Amino acid sequence: MKIRTALGIGMVVALASAIALAQTTASCTYTTFQYPDASATDATGINDYNTVVGYTSLNGKQIGFIRWANGTFTKVDIGSIRTELFGRNNKGVSVGVYADANGGHAFLLTSSGYQNIDYPGAIAFELLGINNYNSSVGAANTTNAQLGIKRWSNGAFAKIQYPNSTATQLNGINDSGVVVGMNGADAGPNTMVAFALINGKFQQITDPKADSLSTWVSGINNNQVIVGTGYNGGNPPRSSHGFFIVNGQVKEMPTTSGAGNLQANGINKSGLIVGGGSFGRVEKGFIAKCQ
Repeated sequence: MKIRTALGIGMVVALASAIALAQTTASCTYTTFQYPDASATDATGINDYNTVVGYTSLNGKQIGFIRWANGTFTKVDIGSIRTELFGRNNKGVSVGVYADANGGHAFLLTSSGYQNIDYPGAIAFELLGINNYNSSVGAANTTNAQLGIKRWSNGAFAKIQYPNSTATQLNGINDSGVVVGMNGADAGPNTMVAFALINGKFQQITDPKADSLSTWVSGINNNQVIVGTGYNGGNPPRSSHGFFIVNGQVKEMPTTSGAGNLQANGINKSGLIVGGGSFGRVEKGFIAKCQ
């Protein structure tokens, strides 16, 4: 699982190591979209210019896309097997992963093209989030562990592991250096620990509406707002809902009529949230404005 929620950092630091937050329901307006001629579309990141990135299923292959603020798309197809974009900053740098016959590779994408990024000794590597200083985060798979990785803008790497974990994944980073991520992400709901890493301290995040160990956090903006997804039902059929946290309170994102299994994946400084879900039985990306 790689899919990617709002929280005052000053308040978080003052809380205990496990963040059990109050809950309410937000009011959200959804704008849905589908990549042209695609069978399924998922939006995973958005920058402050309302440029959205994600991936889609087109003609039997998974490709990445950039959706510009005017609603037009640019196709991103690097890997012979699949390409996925997960984050984009205000400098126009996007991060993601592509897969070919040699495995999975992280990459940076700019207007000049893409740069392949491999983590030393890893079987596969993916970048899942990036801030405006071009520091990015992701995960590297080795023969015996999944490592949370931070990559500095100069190309140097730092390993970040949840305590006593062999399965850490980092999903987002903001300009203050706050990182959000997961322990046990690949194992799925009922096994996951969502966390924020603030000033070197891990703090667990729990969505009250989700099942135990079934909270996923995806991204954090520069207003210290975190977005994520809560899951219910450990085995299919499984349901999901988006949430965000503000002023120490989880705000659940309501599911509109005819929609289901929403996932909140990214958020920009204006508070626009992107994600994906089933709308009229079609998997579409969405941009949500919530209060």
